[in-house]
Amino acid sequence: YFGRQIAKFFFSYRYRIPVKSFFDMYLSLHYNTGRVWLNTSQIKLASFIHGIGLSYSFSTPLGPLSLGIAKPMMFDKNLGTIYGETQSYFSFGVKF
Repeated sequence: YFGRQIAKFFFSYRYRIPVKSFFDMYLSLHYNTGRVWLNTSQIKLASFIHGIGLSYSFSTPLGPLSLGIAKPMMFDKNLGTIYGETQSYFSFGVKF
């Protein structure tokens, strides 16, 4: 997707796992939505792409270590809910 206008929103709930360990551990559930448009006349809330995800994180001295899985989806009046491929991700360290 490309364009000059962008809207994106991210909501997350993070739960600290109450298990004694060397590092703090967290379980996160998140919801993303957004879209990119070429012109302002094309902006419609119905065209937003949505995503849900789950991640498992450790708080290390070098930064957070996170393993996650996510699923994108779109809602269409005629076709119903359209799901994308499930994606997994890994991140380590702090973003600068």
